[in-house]
Amino acid sequence: MTSSEAELLEYESNAAVDIFGELINQWEDCSPYPGRSPKRSWYSLVVYTEEKVKAVLRFHAVWDEVLRSTPDTIDRIADFFVMPEWQRLRSAAMEALGVFEKRGKLPEDVEVTG
Repeated sequence: MTSSEAELLEYESNAAVDIFGELINQWEDCSPYPGRSPKRSWYSLVVYTEEKVKAVLRFHAVWDEVLRSTPDTIDRIADFFVMPEWQRLRSAAMEALGVFEKRGKLPEDVEVTG
């Protein structure tokens, strides 16, 4: 969702929640250790390629910078879209997405251990 302005605007028009807060918190919700910076050791090479791990760590670094440099709340997501932080976050998200789309999803019927 971070890479799509259209999806965020549609979500904002249909939801009665703080879209900026949702956007920022979605990433932290996906972390195996919320509130902590990700570490290489959290990601198994059975599941993640080295390139994917680096993409996650790069995205998190940008996300963390954006989090620290923006207000706690932004009333309208469109107001965030004109900020340079949005461009940095979106660019980092699109870069990471490109890395993850190379292999695609893992099969659902195979248990991954590692």
